[in-house]
Amino acid sequence: MRKAVLEKQLEPRFLVRTEDRIATEKGELQIYGGQMKYYPETKSFNVWPILDPKNVDKRRAEIGLEPIAEFLKNRFDFEWNLEEQIKRTEEFERKRGKQK
Repeated sequence: MRKAVLEKQLEPRFLVRTEDRIATEKGELQIYGGQMKYYPETKSFNVWPILDPKNVDKRRAEIGLEPIAEFLKNRFDFEWNLEEQIKRTEEFERKRGKQK
């Protein structure tokens, strides 16, 4: 799929949907930030933790996608907060490390 996207034979959104959904279902960090999940403890939706959130826009741009803030605002009316997402990813990794 990645090759097809890079060769402009497949829309990037299909790669993102597939890779991020597989990662979230496996309890892993997503790559592009395409998956939101409901968090009962806060009674709200939020972005599932992302691998290296500081560079998510770089990964998105490499396959022809808009910046994550633009995507989340347009798709979910959600405000991207990089610092919050960095903390959420760090917490996710700490919890995952304790489970291993």
